[in-house]
Amino acid sequence: MIFISHSTKNEAVAKEIRDELEKKHYKCFLSGDDLEADDDWHDEIWKALKGCHAFLGVVTKEFYESAFCQQELGAALALPNKPRLLILHDATKPPGFAARFQACKRSKLLDTLDTKPRYRMVRV
Repeated sequence: MIFISHSTKNEAVAKEIRDELEKKHYKCFLSGDDLEADDDWHDEIWKALKGCHAFLGVVTKEFYESAFCQQELGAALALPNKPRLLILHDATKPPGFAARFQACKRSKLLDTLDTKPRYRMVRV
């Protein structure tokens, strides 16, 4: 499963990316759609982060400004052997420690997931 981290202000973009991935049979977690009413969403997001096979961050100005997105990104960087990929949606650069990793253009997302060995676990 791919955990898609995004600012709620960019939910439409995150849903487009999720739909694109699911058309190619990648299973995704998107908090706005996958959390149920009355869930303890902090716990559910943490479980999804720990259980995902890969982390995908949708980098925007709002992502950079969101404390929750920064915490999700920090968790993905800290969890051992967690493949992570940042998608540049606008001109915003990846924040903090994540800036050392090459980000991906959205147009190359599927090719990256389909061909890079570190994403083998998310392939169908």
